Amino acid sequence: MIQTTFSDSTYGGCAASLYVARAYRDAVLEIVPPLTRAELRQVSRKKAKGEHFSEITGVSYAKATNGRSAAWIARIELPADDIKGRPATGDKRPRRSRTRRFSIARMGYDAAKAAAEEARLDMLADLQDADAPALRSKAAERLHKRLGKRTGQRMASQTGKGS
Repeated sequence: MIQTTFSDSTYGGCAASLYVARAYRDAVLEIVPPLTRAELRQVSRKKAKGEHFSEITGVSYAKATNGRSAAWIARIELPADDIKGRPATGDKRPRRSRTRRFSIARMGYDAAKAAAEEARLDMLADLQDADAPALRSKAAERLHKRLGKRTGQRMASQTGKGS
């Protein structure tokens, strides 16, 4: 993650610092493309490595509670754009998750863990538009399209000059 601040006092006011910040953002996005949807879902959050740990992101251990046996769980969170009746409104992005639970009591500890890891990998393989950029807002999508056109035009002019 790249993070920089653009202070109003340094750049002579709000408008000037916003202009510089946007130019910086555009320059960074031209060099560093956004993660794809598949890559984003494999980003590992900080996890404490303990007794019940999986190297696969999205696989976790659930302790036995209220009559439910302990289990390994495979989970993936997806955008809910394709769910009818749940349009994206405001700043909230509707999400849905797919979850599969593998009981340790039924399968055994190692078999349940292996099954959960395999299920998570299957979920990633089934991900629609896995190679599309993982953009989280309509504004980010518009910016990505604009930068893509600009980069494409620059590349076309560079290849035209070389001929």
